[in-house]
Amino acid sequence: MGRGSARRRRPGGLYKRVRSRPLRGRARVFWRGFGVTAALAAATPALAHAEFPYRPQGPPDDYRSYRLPPTAPVPNDLTGKRVWMYAATPEPDRSPLQPNPLRLDRRELNGVRGASLVDAARTAPQAWTLTTGRPDVSIAVLDSGIEWNDLAAMKDLRLKVRLSKGEVPKPRADRAEPTDAASLPCATLRPRAGSWDLNGDGVFNVLDYACDSRVDPAPPRGVGPVENGKPLLDPQDLLIAFSDGVDDDHNGYVDDIVGWDFLDDDNDPFDDVQYGHGTGEARDSTAEADNGGDLGTCPNCMVVPLRVGTSFIADVNRFALATIYAADNGVDVVQVALGTLNKSRFGEEAVRYAYEHGVTTILSAADEAAQHHNWPSSYPYAIVVNSVTHPDVADQAAYTSYLQFNGCTNFSSRITVAIPSVSCSSDATGRAAGIAGLVYSAALNAHEAGRLAPHPRCRRTDGRPCLVTPNEVRQLLASGTFGGEGAADDVNFAQDQVSGASIEPSCGGRTPPPPGCTDPFFALTASPGLAPRLTTPPLSLLPGAQRSRPVLRLRSGQRRAGVAPTVAGRGWASATTARGRDIRAALVRVRRSGCRRAGRARDGGGALGDRPLSRVCRARRLPQGHRGAGRGLRRSRPGRTV
Repeated sequence: MGRGSARRRRPGGLYKRVRSRPLRGRARVFWRGFGVTAALAAATPALAHAEFPYRPQGPPDDYRSYRLPPTAPVPNDLTGKRVWMYAATPEPDRSPLQPNPLRLDRRELNGVRGASLVDAARTAPQAWTLTTGRPDVSIAVLDSGIEWNDLAAMKDLRLKVRLSKGEVPKPRADRAEPTDAASLPCATLRPRAGSWDLNGDGVFNVLDYACDSRVDPAPPRGVGPVENGKPLLDPQDLLIAFSDGVDDDHNGYVDDIVGWDFLDDDNDPFDDVQYGHGTGEARDSTAEADNGGDLGTCPNCMVVPLRVGTSFIADVNRFALATIYAADNGVDVVQVALGTLNKSRFGEEAVRYAYEHGVTTILSAADEAAQHHNWPSSYPYAIVVNSVTHPDVADQAAYTSYLQFNGCTNFSSRITVAIPSVSCSSDATGRAAGIAGLVYSAALNAHEAGRLAPHPRCRRTDGRPCLVTPNEVRQLLASGTFGGEGAADDVNFAQDQVSGASIEPSCGGRTPPPPGCTDPFFALTASPGLAPRLTTPPLSLLPGAQRSRPVLRLRSGQRRAGVAPTVAGRGWASATTARGRDIRAALVRVRRSGCRRAGRARDGGGALGDRPLSRVCRARRLPQGHRGAGRGLRRSRPGRTV
């Protein structure tokens, strides 16, 4: 627990909910802050005002300015594994005499290492130059809960936990001195009394209560951490201060101030068995940036902890309840690094309910190094992720693939996308959920700038139109073509590694077909004349071969707000559709695996599923010698050292 010390609580939470949650719409809570005054703006730089929100480039309540310009340095926690996981460039050459040969190999994405989020090579196209997320985008983590008593985790997450305005009063500034070192002086805050965002930093969170005498940073039943002998203000302190046994927001969950515990059925999602998996998942997607700790893929998104079990194994119906809660309470992305003991119709309907109301579910393929399907990730409408990784290499002089199959992650015909990550599919799930949060953030930015109209059919549970749908998020993560341009990180193993020419096996219209021409391994073994040969990468081309991958793109000529889209062609995101052009504003391209396939979306159905989906599944990397059971799976090549 670092330097933190725990203060134990009684088993269970503080108050029980009064009734079950129905499958119907609920009011969404908005989290945008108020504008900061000139006096506060002048005072802020001289004070320890925390690292969240991270680097706004304008007024703190202008969420479109939440981005990292190419001229700005990278955060100080872009270290270790996160350097390559988030990178947009190839590994640098070790020396002029030892260039990186992966730069010339198209099947290695020309050596690009990671998800193209943020890179020390600031001129490379990367997602964070367009958005680092928005505090009005929320990610629900369905897992083992959150460790309020973990000092390191709280430094990353305590300001990121979304608070329910419907269950708490507005903050006061009636103390003489703040209870948190990151707060502005209480006298400075008093003129802003009556504001939710009392400190004017653009976000409503626990720090706004640092001068509120009703909130004790060391309550008797709290478990929060202590740093240098002083209790750290954390969201559980607000939970204890304002839990009154009344369902003030009338959503069926009493005092759900910071989420919910669906295991103990109370309002405190504390991980009381200290398993820690849910805490780590929250850090993977939403941890603060530039504070020397972890680094989430969406550092300016908010998190809602929803406890569904004591570990990453849970009952599927608790998962279902939490998913419905998330959809009904304004969450945009549901992050699920779980395996469930069972499956049920309720679980399937919960995922469908989220999908139909514009909420994306990101689920883990599981961590068993097996090709069987996992629950709940195998439900229709779920986006299933597994992991590709870069192994530890004893011989540091060798160049090693960054697309190696992670040996502890599952592989199956249900995989939507593979994420550069470590720690199996669990880490991939958290990173992918944050990336989905970036898509929602970019869509909000585009809408506010007049470049993206709402979706014509999708509606959130409160009746508001969706700006981007889960099906579009899926396509952005996993489809092959956008506006006639191939996804940057599509891995096509049926191409020449240098020229890109197709080496796809073909029978050539011959009758009878040549022996073996339908064999997926034919291109690797065919005799001359039956299949193209691979080109040997000329090392002399390496100095000019470095390529970086775009992640989020904004284009001119996009649809203006209020103009209904027209659907033409076979693919919703094809070059001939207006929405395909618009959604490029929210495009996140990550590494992926899969097989080639085109057709309608398998999870299509209803109002949102009738859009044809042209999709290219990437060739999946399997352990050497294994063959997948799904359609079109190829034998993978083992990770190579070159």
